[in-house]
Amino acid sequence: MSDHGLFFVESAGAQMKFLLILLAYSGLALASGRTVGNGGDVVFCQGKEGQQSFELLDFYEGRVLRGLKMDLGGSELSVEEKIDKALIRLSRVSPTRAAQYRHQAFTFFSESLFLSDVGLVDVPDSGHIVLPKNCQILQIANQSEPLYPEDRRYVIDKDIWDQLDSDNKVGLILHEIVYREAIAIGHINSISTRLLNSNMTSLRIESMNVQQYTEFLQDLGFTTNTVQGIDVVLNDPQKVNPVFSPHGILLFASVSSAAALDWEGLNLRLRDSVEFYDSGALKKAFLLGIQTVSWLEQEVSLGPYEMSFFPDGKLRALTVDKPVRWASRWVDLVLRSSLRWSSTGNFFQGQVVKGRVWLRDQWVEIKNLAVFHELGMAKEVEFVTPQLMMWNGQRLEWRGRIELNPHGDVINGFLNDTTTEIFTHGSKVSFKAYYPVSFFEDGHEVKSGCLGRTLFIPREWGGPVKYGPGQIIHWDEHGQVRVDENKSC
Repeated sequence: MSDHGLFFVESAGAQMKFLLILLAYSGLALASGRTVGNGGDVVFCQGKEGQQSFELLDFYEGRVLRGLKMDLGGSELSVEEKIDKALIRLSRVSPTRAAQYRHQAFTFFSESLFLSDVGLVDVPDSGHIVLPKNCQILQIANQSEPLYPEDRRYVIDKDIWDQLDSDNKVGLILHEIVYREAIAIGHINSISTRLLNSNMTSLRIESMNVQQYTEFLQDLGFTTNTVQGIDVVLNDPQKVNPVFSPHGILLFASVSSAAALDWEGLNLRLRDSVEFYDSGALKKAFLLGIQTVSWLEQEVSLGPYEMSFFPDGKLRALTVDKPVRWASRWVDLVLRSSLRWSSTGNFFQGQVVKGRVWLRDQWVEIKNLAVFHELGMAKEVEFVTPQLMMWNGQRLEWRGRIELNPHGDVINGFLNDTTTEIFTHGSKVSFKAYYPVSFFEDGHEVKSGCLGRTLFIPREWGGPVKYGPGQIIHWDEHGQVRVDENKSC
């Protein structure tokens, strides 16, 4: 391996001369169609009796410095089978990276130029600290981004390649693929590449869980990993590194620019961050831009906002950029903006552009914000026009916004001015039309309202109690009455 020399330039003329030489050298490199690139190394040793050995530097360092034993299967396996063995091992803790490496391993030979009777110029990027006595480092590979269509990414010294056993050939291929990623994210030497490669080709990786491997990548200066199905960011000073639970479950992370969510057969691009439950189920994510997808048997434009889920994976909330139709046994609605679902999978809340709900054996047109019970029946809706509904044998007409129990009984709402009298608690009571009347949860008796006319309530002794118009009157569950003394309607 060669050392960098130090140049001491003493004058402006000398500086200019040095700059011209540097530019001339760079021009030659570009004219040749290849930059200096980055290297892959083997340890070459020659015994006193002429024996020779070649070992990938990654394997040598892993064995000597860290006690790692390379394990790629028996000699009966082909190079392709050994690569597959290593990448299957990797996919458990880094599936996206394993898939990327698999593709690049498949194209390795078509991207490589094998040359005989040449010596590759040494690239001083190994940063190694140990070497066996009487041995030397040989450059076996050089990789560089192709400048022209006919260029190959990898140049391999075929004479050394032919001396390697299948394990070391696999190690070199994986080294170059890992280094390809490392170079792309700004690594200036192959130290982290060799450490990652030696772990990937040994059994050490099988003892790591996803958290440990993610933190290992983070220590080595890599920038992404796939955790719980999401590509997350590592080592970005502007973002938060992954946060894990004591049991190794990812709880929070910033997502990479390539992050996507596979949901109901849809591939949704993500931004910012993701959050998970302690079980590992996705809790919330943020969509990147407006995404038009085929969902609910229609074309739906999802807005670039939060998408959340229940612990069992059911959808909890999302935002649509354009109106979308939601239909079930109880509803047929066109909805917009932020939408929410219940844990049972039924629609729970949203802004209604137009639509109708099933109430008391009839379809009723509604508008504006609508809220529903867990099983999908209307809970809070606003009528488009006044609606007649039967209550305890009486026909009552309601207007505007009302609240209903799961059985479809009104428990709070505004009476229309055409029907303001209700027989309740043994008396006929007249209520003001534009003040809410509320009922007990079972919907059978009035709980409170504003009197429209004088009401006399009999009592066990003495004369009846008189309550005047404009008083707010309340009944308890035993039929006892009280009024708001300091409040009128």
